[in-house]
Amino acid sequence: MNTGGDRSITWTLLAALLLQPVTASAAAGTEPVGEKMEAESKRASDSEVVDDADASGGQAVSNGKAWQPLVSVAAPAEGGDRLTVHVRHRGGPLLMKAVMDGKQVDRKSIFAKPEAWTWSSFGTFDRADLGSAVVIIRGAGDAPVAVDAVVFAPATGEKSATPKPQAAVPGVDGPALPAEAMEKSTEKTMPPAAPDASLAPVTFSATINWNEVVAKAQPTIWGVADYEIKGPKSAANEGYRSFLTKLNSPFIRIHHASLPMAWMTEDEKSWDVEKIKASWAAAGPAYGDAKLMLNLASWPKWMSREDGTLDIQHADAYAQLYVELMRIMRDDVGRKVDFWEITNERDGLYEKRERLPELWQLYNTVAAAIKKEDPNAQTGGPAFTWAKPQWVDGFLKECAPLADFVTYHNYGIGDSYDSNEKLYGTLNTIERHARFMRTAVDRSAPEGKHIPIFLDEYNVKWVWNPIEPRHANSVGAAFQAAVVRRVALAGIDGANVWHVKGNAYGLIDAENVERPTSAMFLWGPQHLVGDIAAANVSFATDADAQAVANADDAEQSPSAPDLVELLPVTGEDGRRALLVISKAPRTIVLQSATSLLGGAPSTVKRVDADGIHDQVELDADAPLTVPGYSLTLLSARS
Repeated sequence: MNTGGDRSITWTLLAALLLQPVTASAAAGTEPVGEKMEAESKRASDSEVVDDADASGGQAVSNGKAWQPLVSVAAPAEGGDRLTVHVRHRGGPLLMKAVMDGKQVDRKSIFAKPEAWTWSSFGTFDRADLGSAVVIIRGAGDAPVAVDAVVFAPATGEKSATPKPQAAVPGVDGPALPAEAMEKSTEKTMPPAAPDASLAPVTFSATINWNEVVAKAQPTIWGVADYEIKGPKSAANEGYRSFLTKLNSPFIRIHHASLPMAWMTEDEKSWDVEKIKASWAAAGPAYGDAKLMLNLASWPKWMSREDGTLDIQHADAYAQLYVELMRIMRDDVGRKVDFWEITNERDGLYEKRERLPELWQLYNTVAAAIKKEDPNAQTGGPAFTWAKPQWVDGFLKECAPLADFVTYHNYGIGDSYDSNEKLYGTLNTIERHARFMRTAVDRSAPEGKHIPIFLDEYNVKWVWNPIEPRHANSVGAAFQAAVVRRVALAGIDGANVWHVKGNAYGLIDAENVERPTSAMFLWGPQHLVGDIAAANVSFATDADAQAVANADDAEQSPSAPDLVELLPVTGEDGRRALLVISKAPRTIVLQSATSLLGGAPSTVKRVDADGIHDQVELDADAPLTVPGYSLTLLSARS
C-alpha cells in the first residue's frame, strides 16, 4: 500500500494523536508474578533468536522489519477469569493480537521504546477475549525491537482492557493500524453506500463522437494483483481458483510484502523449488493466459542493514536471486514471466536514509543480471509509492537505459470517514499524476521508443485497517472505473487493482464471495478494449445545475464531470460499448441507450447499491435512467 501524494499517514503519528500509551507495569527489573514464557521458545517463524546476556534466558527474539510477528504464545488454560498480559521488551512500539477462531484480532498496543529491558503491560483482559493464543507484533520505526519474555498474570477487580469487538480480518496482510487508532468521534458518520432517495433526479446531456479516437483501452488496463500464489495451500483454495478462472484476467501482478521470503528456504539463502512448483501447480491453470508481472518486494534479512535498506555489498547476491527465480519459472514451473518488476515502494525509505542513489544502483545491478541471463527479458520498476517528481526524475536519469517499463502506485484517501465527494475529488490528482508519468517517461525514452507505464497498485484507501467499506461496494466500483478511465486517457498502458482476494481489498472476500467491485474486471476485458472515443457530459439545463448546487449533499457546486463520466470504446471488430460511471448521490438521466450507442444495445449490465445485475431490462429508446453510485454497461456485443 502507499500514500497518495504528500498525505502519508504513519502509524506512529496516528497513535500519538488518538491513543494514550500503555505505561510500564512494573519497574524495569521487577518481574510480574504469573505464568512466564520465554520468547525464544515461542518465536514467530519470520523472527530470529538473538543471544543477549541481559535477557532472562540468555536469549531474546527480534525482527528487523515493521509489522512482523515476534512471538506467538498460547493463552493459558487456567489462572483466573481475567489475565494481565505483561511483556519484557527493548524498543517498540508493540501491537498485541488475539487469535480468535483462527483469525487475528487487534487487542492493545504499547508505544514505549525503552533502550534497556523493561516490563510493560498490554492491560487486563477477559480470558475469552485472548482466544487461543496471543501474537505480539513489532510496530513502525527503524530502531531495533526485541522481546525477552511474556507473562500472563491473574487479575482480580480490575477493569477489562478489551476494546470493543472488531471484525476479524482473515487473509489480509500489510501494515496494521491498531483498531483504536482509527476510531473517530461519534459526531462523524460513515459516508453513504447508497444514493439519497430524497434527492430529485437530475438530467445530463452526453455527447459522444465515435469517429474521434482520443486514447486506447488496452487489455492490460483491466489487470489485477494477486498474492494467493505465494503458498500451495492458499493457491489451492477451490473458491479462489474458480473465481480466478472466471475472471480470466489479461494481466496479473504477483506481489506481497513477504515475497521473496515466502518462496525461500528457512535460512533465506535459496529458493524452495518444490514449494514454488507446488504453488504454481495449484493455482497456475486458473491464471489462464494472463500476462504476468512478478515483483520481489524486499530482500532476505541477512542482506539488510539495520535501517531496512539493502547492504549494497549484497547487491550482486540479490540480483542472483532474480536470475535463479527466472530459471525456476522457466525450467521448473514452465510459466513465462512477461515483466520482472524490481523493488516495491522503497523510495521513501531510501530518501529518508539519504540513499536514493543506492536504490537506483541496486535497480541497475538487478536489471543487468536479468538481461545477461535473458536479453529478451523485460525489466522495470521501481513501483513508486506515488508519482513524486524527484523520485521519478532521479530514477529515469539513472535507470532509463535498463527500464523496459515503469511502475507506480496511487490511492485515493487514508480515512474511511472521508466523504464520497472527497474520494471522487482525488481522481483529478490521480489523473494529474498519470499525465506527469507519461510526460516524464516519454521525455527520457530513446527517440521512437515507447516505454509502457503501469499503475500497478490502486484502490480507494491506502490504509487497510479498519476495513474500508468502499472497497466492496458500488461507491468504490465507480471510483475504480473512473481511475481506469482517467489513466487510460492519460496514456498509461496498464493498471492492476489491489487485489483479488481478502476482506480489506479483495474483489472476492476471504470466503470467496464476489463483491460488486469484481464486476468491472469481468466486463472490461470482454467489452471495453479498443479505441476510446471523445465524450463530454454537461447538465441538460441550468435548472439541473442549480438543483445540484442547492442540494444539501453538495459540499461545493460540482460540475457535470464531477458526477458523471463516460467511457465509450470501439473494439477491433467495430462494435461499440459504453460504460456510464455515476458518482452522483442521486439518480441521473441521460439520452436513450440507442442514442448514446448509435444503435440498440444487446447487453445491459449494472452495478449499484443493490449489487451486480448481469441482465438489466430497459427501453432502449427511452431516456436512460441510472442510479446514483453505479456503473452501467451498454454494449452492442452479443
